[in-house]
Amino acid sequence: MIRRFRRKLRERLGLNQSLPSINEDYFKFGSLIGESDIENIDMPLNSYINIPDNPSPLLAALDSRGDEIVQAMISSSRKMLSNRAAIRRRYSKHIQSIWGNSITSLKMLIAASLETGELFNNQYQHQANEDGDLLFIAVIRLHARCCLLAQEVSWLLEGGFPSAAMSRWRTLHEAAVVSLFISGRGQDVAERYLLHDHKDAYDYAKIFQEQAAALGPDYEPLSAEEMERHEDRKRDLCSRFGDSYWKQWGWAANALNIKNPHFTAIEAAVGLEYLRPFFKMACHSNHAGSRGIWFDIGLPAPDMPIMLAGPSDAGFYDPGVSTAISITHASRAMLGLRASETAVVSRLVIEKLTGLCEAAFSEAEALYQEEFERRGEEKKAPPA
Repeated sequence: MIRRFRRKLRERLGLNQSLPSINEDYFKFGSLIGESDIENIDMPLNSYINIPDNPSPLLAALDSRGDEIVQAMISSSRKMLSNRAAIRRRYSKHIQSIWGNSITSLKMLIAASLETGELFNNQYQHQANEDGDLLFIAVIRLHARCCLLAQEVSWLLEGGFPSAAMSRWRTLHEAAVVSLFISGRGQDVAERYLLHDHKDAYDYAKIFQEQAAALGPDYEPLSAEEMERHEDRKRDLCSRFGDSYWKQWGWAANALNIKNPHFTAIEAAVGLEYLRPFFKMACHSNHAGSRGIWFDIGLPAPDMPIMLAGPSDAGFYDPGVSTAISITHASRAMLGLRASETAVVSRLVIEKLTGLCEAAFSEAEALYQEEFERRGEEKKAPPA
């Protein structure tokens, strides 16, 4: 029945090549396609397109059939999801066999950075709040965010999603760069950075106000008083810091002496522009450009004619090592705020763990390449 349906659909659509095959044993929904569905394929397309008030028999039939398929999926969901979970567990064991030690080393580094941040915050936060130390507040909050982002990377790597991990590293790198930049430039830059939250809130309010009606009755537009408060804050901040302040990275304009700075200028100011190629590579999986549908670090080789639509065991080195480097940068920025023997020792420990992490990922990458080449040779070998 499915073959007849597909053949008829090909004729109706004027397709020369075959439609993707449907595995009846796997999907188990083939019995839901009946004779009426095959007959209704010949209905004129304009009999149901753009006529919502008078749906055609085919559209009504397809809608009904869709309900049946949904119910069939629900009734078989427990077994289907259980089977998928079993496959995921087996694949997770495979990932652990290659990358387990390196991921563990990354987790150790993250744990050390997190505990260092907790101790540092507990020791100095009270006095910083009393002193109105905006530099401390900005950098310690950025460090906490970096620890969160690094943990997200480690979880994504464990799940087999290296390109998603690289995307989260991209954000981690931004936060680490900003933290280093602020930590070396004092209270004024820290204040500008913290107050720049009002600029983002203003932008959000404007967009929300424009689309509130389209979002429906559950979303009430902001009041005129609320919008006026946003406008007042904009006027006050621009009057104080200049019109350049209202740019995307305007909080750094004065420190960089650039009217409209970009992240690349901040990155260069802290000497981390050498990581720009990796940042650019991470953008491919973070945006919808066409490069992202051709290139994925989770592919074992860049020229493989496949589309990655699930977890992978390839491409862990770049997000793993990049994350180790960035969490170290964030920790260095934080520890540099208070000179002490403990801070020096903590920094040395984190840097040593970073070195061990990089070595572990290098070893795992070599192991993966050996296995990939072996699998390739096995495929080429003639059957015995």
